[in-house]
Amino acid sequence: MRAALPRRAEAHEETAAPEQTVLALRHALRDGDADAVRRAVLWEARPPWERDLLIDLVAAEGIEVAVAKLRLFWRNARVRITAVRMTLEGDAEVYEELDAARADGVLHTVTLLRRVGHGFRVVNTTDATDDTVRVFVVRAAGDGTLDDGAFTRDLQIRVGAIAELLMENGEGTLGHPQEGWLARIRGPHPLSELMPGIAGLPRTRPPATEAWELVLDPRGAGERRRGQVAWLGRVAAELAAFDGAPWIYMPAAGKLTSTRVLRAAVGAEGPTARGVAAAWVRLVTKGGWATTRGMCQLQLPEVEIQLEDWAEVNGARRLVGTVAMSLLNGRLDQDTHAVVRVGGIRCRVSEGRRGPEPGQSYGRWGAILVVPADRRGTVSHSETRMRLDL
Repeated sequence: MRAALPRRAEAHEETAAPEQTVLALRHALRDGDADAVRRAVLWEARPPWERDLLIDLVAAEGIEVAVAKLRLFWRNARVRITAVRMTLEGDAEVYEELDAARADGVLHTVTLLRRVGHGFRVVNTTDATDDTVRVFVVRAAGDGTLDDGAFTRDLQIRVGAIAELLMENGEGTLGHPQEGWLARIRGPHPLSELMPGIAGLPRTRPPATEAWELVLDPRGAGERRRGQVAWLGRVAAELAAFDGAPWIYMPAAGKLTSTRVLRAAVGAEGPTARGVAAAWVRLVTKGGWATTRGMCQLQLPEVEIQLEDWAEVNGARRLVGTVAMSLLNGRLDQDTHAVVRVGGIRCRVSEGRRGPEPGQSYGRWGAILVVPADRRGTVSHSETRMRLDL
């Protein structure tokens, strides 16, 4: 059960932790205390991606009017802080679940804070990505139907009773008969509606113009969640093969994979850690960084390396993949102040960047930065040392 706002925290304390500063701002908005809002927020020029509703209202109508308007929402809000994340840049992110009588369901938000002296000030609050996992089965235009009975029977013959499909009027469900996992399916819809950000699909004959959307809200965490995500990738590959769809797109990773490659990766006996990585994780090199995309769907941090820190670029790129695999198979935990040995290379693992681009965030699970172990930097005195030879 979500609690109401906890006891007031003082936003003007120079040593306030990020979450205390956020709670102080929430109390100030609830109470209509414009002076306390002034103390909690960082009032300075900012790029467009660091604006939010509070900043825009203050700019348009002044702080007294803005706080009075926002009080209508915050006096009914119930808040639960779900995570606090520090970043390489020295900023902090505070993740919240907000339950308000005037809102539809629970809102997931992330508040960015920046250091001022020994404390923090709020920069902005925006929507946070939730835990929903999506997959698009990309196909050529057809009659828009799926034979649910035929697919379920075909799947059981080939790989076993891992899913049952029920369809009606372009919508349906995919369920695991033993585990009780449930994914929604809808479509097919034009790619321009479902995937506005995707460009340059490989040419196929006939051309791919539409997609089925599979949506999963995983239950539980850790290995249980990863099992559900792996199951969704496996079922999506089998559904694509049954429907004659040539491609599968994982939007969180920005990854387009051929149906043939994905089926081979997940395997008939169930996906291994390597198969899960092949389906859900992509390696990107951009702007002097090598980073993963898609680890967040598995409740794991993305892995990143700044290439200039390493003498050999290709070896550094391989190291990103090796560390990601070590997280997936449980041989490396998420301790962000660890010294590890990977393939004979001593590395230090610390907090990664907030996100891959300005104004972007990796999300609640963040990122870890891998640097040479002898690189000078600020590291906790209680760092963990472990050997990981791969």
